[in-house]
Amino acid sequence: MEEHPEFFDKQRFEEMKKTPSRESISDFMKALFDCAQFSPECCIISLIYINRMIAFTEMPLQATNWRPLILSSMLVAQKVWDDRYLQNSDFAFIYPFFVTDEVNRLEKKYNVTVKSNLYAKYYFELRCLHKENEKEFPLKPLTNEETRKLEISSFAYKDIYEGVGLKAKEKLNLSFGSLPPKNIWKQ
Repeated sequence: MEEHPEFFDKQRFEEMKKTPSRESISDFMKALFDCAQFSPECCIISLIYINRMIAFTEMPLQATNWRPLILSSMLVAQKVWDDRYLQNSDFAFIYPFFVTDEVNRLEKKYNVTVKSNLYAKYYFELRCLHKENEKEFPLKPLTNEETRKLEISSFAYKDIYEGVGLKAKEKLNLSFGSLPPKNIWKQ
């Protein structure tokens, strides 16, 4: 709010406190997805992170926490999966309710490791839900190369920020581009 006070009025602030509908969550995610140009795989990885956060904190989604949780999970998923990703300041601009420092705090201490079998479990559960609703699932399963990339990049992030050291960071930079430092949330 401090960075962009022109985006806020009393009515909008009150709307943000209401329990979200399925449609408002979907609209929020679609806006993030479109603005940040996430790959579809980020949505599945993000769901894994959201479930971890809820399980770890034992706090359900509420009117006051669902946007920060979705935003931070998408941010971290994009940094783990996509070769190119937005900076935290870009996310604060996309969703001006957060200032950049708040976005930085949201992504701290994440456990970003995602094993391929966990990703596959979420993928097939989501695909099943789509079939039950007579909708075609728009995403194909990961290839062997992609599952390897997911495990390497998520474990490399974990290693870097748990202090395993420079070799992991150099390997990650050679494989997937330069990544900014951050702390990882441990379960």
